[in-house]
Amino acid sequence: MLYQYHHQIIRVNFITELARVSKATNPHLANPKAWLF
Repeated sequence: MLYQYHHQIIRVNFITELARVSKATNPHLANPKAWLF
């Protein structure tokens, strides 16, 4: 259970970082929800 929670945090951090990098390179991808689904 703790591992699953930790993995969830890592995934959220990764998505946030990916969104930040994507925003820096592609401003039209600024909304992470647009490419999460």
